[in-house]
Amino acid sequence: MTAVPGTFLDRIAVAAKNPQPLLRVRLSPRWARFLIAAGAQPVPPDLSGGAVPKILRVQDLLGADLAGADLAGKDLTRADLGWAKLTGANLTGAILPGANLAWADLHQAILADADLAGANLTGTKLPGADLSGADLRGAVLPRADLTAAELRGARLSGAYLQQADLRWASLPGADFTGADLAWAKLAGVDLAGANLTEAKISGANLTSADLRDAKLPRADLTDVILRYAKLPRTDLTGANLTRADLTRADLTGANLTEADLTAAILAGLVWSVTTELSVTMRNALLARSTEVSPGVFRVDDDGRRVTHSQVSPAR
Repeated sequence: MTAVPGTFLDRIAVAAKNPQPLLRVRLSPRWARFLIAAGAQPVPPDLSGGAVPKILRVQDLLGADLAGADLAGKDLTRADLGWAKLTGANLTGAILPGANLAWADLHQAILADADLAGANLTGTKLPGADLSGADLRGAVLPRADLTAAELRGARLSGAYLQQADLRWASLPGADFTGADLAWAKLAGVDLAGANLTEAKISGANLTSADLRDAKLPRADLTDVILRYAKLPRTDLTGANLTRADLTRADLTGANLTEADLTAAILAGLVWSVTTELSVTMRNALLARSTEVSPGVFRVDDDGRRVTHSQVSPAR
């Protein structure tokens, strides 16, 4: 049954869905978002001739078509760019703290050194985007698509990235201190030297990820998948690896002091005499490992999980 529009709001929504718009109105970003969700077509700003003002009005950007635009260094503080098309746009050094970029399309966009602190990037499409050196501290990125994105040296401390897709992204040296990456897709990511101190990564898929020299002290890695992951010299001090899948992962030289490996899968795990483990854990691994090269061991490929009695934290 179709409701008969009666209120002013109902009439506005019906007009928004009409293929020939009945109304052209200027509204607050909050009402504009409602109408776009109802089917309205936003009127983009006129950027013809490449004339882009230094400061763009917030209300003019919702759903705007800015594909390929040169916005380098522009002040877009708290701008509402929700649903905007910014494919291939140049936002190098742009100022976007607190901006709304939810569900925007930024395929192949350049955001190197951009200020996105506290920005809303919920569901934002960023495949292949360049965010190297960007400031994303406290940003909100749940379900964001960052596949194959460049985030070398980016700052993401306290960022919220639950269920974000970062497969094959480049993140060496990035700072994820205290970030929430629960259930994120991180297969094949390059996190060499990254800082994930106290990060929440539970349930994430890190298959074949490169975590060499990364810092993960006190990180929550419960139920993570680290199959074939590279973790040489990784700092996992006090990390929670309960039920983690470390099948054929490389932990040579890693620091697992006080780490919790209860019920972890260690089949085929590679470790070394330089891997820091509790005495109990070391003895348990030696009993089921084969030395494959001097000082390097591989856990028998039997799929057994480690029992709680074998993972008493080192003191």
